[in-house]
Amino acid sequence: MKKNLKFYISLVTLLSSTSSLAVEAIPVLNRSVPYQGQWKDVELWGQFDYSGKDLDFFGVADKGDTSYIDSHVNYLAGLNIGLYKGLSLRYSYLYSDQQAVRASIPKEINTQYDGHDVRLEYSWNFKPTWALTGQVGFRNHSVSPTGFSEFQSGGFTLARSDNSNVIDIKSTDTAAILGINLSKSFSDNTMQITAGLEARFVDINPKMTSPLTNEGGFLADIIEKELPQQSPWQEQHLIASAAFEWQMWEYVSVAMDVKHYQIWRENYQPKAGKQDYNSNQQFDFYLFAHAYKGLTLYGHAQIMTHYLLGEVPLVYNTRTNHRFNKAYGFISGGLSYSF
Repeated sequence: MKKNLKFYISLVTLLSSTSSLAVEAIPVLNRSVPYQGQWKDVELWGQFDYSGKDLDFFGVADKGDTSYIDSHVNYLAGLNIGLYKGLSLRYSYLYSDQQAVRASIPKEINTQYDGHDVRLEYSWNFKPTWALTGQVGFRNHSVSPTGFSEFQSGGFTLARSDNSNVIDIKSTDTAAILGINLSKSFSDNTMQITAGLEARFVDINPKMTSPLTNEGGFLADIIEKELPQQSPWQEQHLIASAAFEWQMWEYVSVAMDVKHYQIWRENYQPKAGKQDYNSNQQFDFYLFAHAYKGLTLYGHAQIMTHYLLGEVPLVYNTRTNHRFNKAYGFISGGLSYSF
């Protein structure tokens, strides 16, 4: 009888502690869920992503592929700040470093780019368990200037007598953002689902150029076939998202996010015989460990059906679009601190 009583008391205590939990304890990060911070509330977070041939869980490289991404790391950091009742500012920064291997010259390509994403968000709790959130914002990416002094094409190795670059790359993209989502909390506020739509109006400037095109002649004809479109183009992205969060226990939470990207292009010049891609699906899974007051550690896995399509617009052009037929993904670790 005493054992049964002790078990009952323990169960009631556990359920009571669970009912006091709330999804507000789950980090928002740069996910498509509302930040519910009030005036002077702050969430700081950082994340490290890795993808590479040695962790080819997502079909990054085929066994017979002579060109592949050997390693790809992302460093992300951000903050969410409560400005006023329901009003918040959200910012995230990305630095990416990618090492690619090729069968032809240049044998190795090292590409770095960075990006900024800043949003003003307003969340309206129109019912105790319902919230409607709107966002306006801006995001961009920029490739660190890089180039190749030699480039192999059609059996020829192109080079200049002064050993200067035959190809220079400095691509950029910029986007205006409009978004809206609807959130519903369940089970004593320990569970939440969110559905949203986001529109991005993107300008892409490829900036992959070669001085050989100005010199004319045989070499100019060869290099022009290798270069993507030189003039800017515009894209409209519509992103439908769904997110699920669950505070399972006082110290453990999970979250799952799904996104669908649909893309329309204007002033884009496709190349005959090369397939273009206009949609992408992305799935994210997070496991959070609430380590101490306001401090959360987490693991993260992400997979996309078509490489970085829509997420980093500048990487897509008629020179690279054949790579977007493959799935891609990252494994990640990070931490968040709220105060």
